[in-house]
This record gives sequence, C-alpha cells and structure tokens, in this order.
Amino acid sequence: MKRVLVTGGSGFIGRQVWNPLHTRGFEIHATGRHPLADDPPGVVFHPGDLIDCASHRALLERVKPDHLLHLAW
Repeated sequence: MKRVLVTGGSGFIGRQVWNPLHTRGFEIHATGRHPLADDPPGVVFHPGDLIDCASHRALLERVKPDHLLHLAW
C-alpha cells in the first residue's frame, strides 16, 4: 500500500484530498495544528505544527511516507 502524509490535513483543502487518495489505495496520514471534530475513515491524524521541527522529524520516522502532499500554509 502507498503511504501519504498530508500536511495541512485539518484545513479546507487538506480535507478535500482524503477521499480521492483513499479511493486510489493510499494509506493516509494527515497532520495539522487544529484537531479534527470528526474521525474520518481511513485517515490517521497526527496533531502538530510544522514549526516544531523535532516533532515532525519524529513523525516522518514513525509514518515513513512514500509521498508527501504539502498543503500547509
């Protein structure tokens, strides 16, 4: 399975890519500053801030994504 990390995953654009990625067979990991109100099927959410380099380095080591979709502003 292909694994993707979506930055800005809790934002408007980030949420729009979940379904297309899921239907194409991706394992979806998303990160964002704001927690999700719902628990979207097929998405593993990791709260965080891109400014915190150490936590995102650790996230990359845990998730080991094949692809990165950078949608954070």
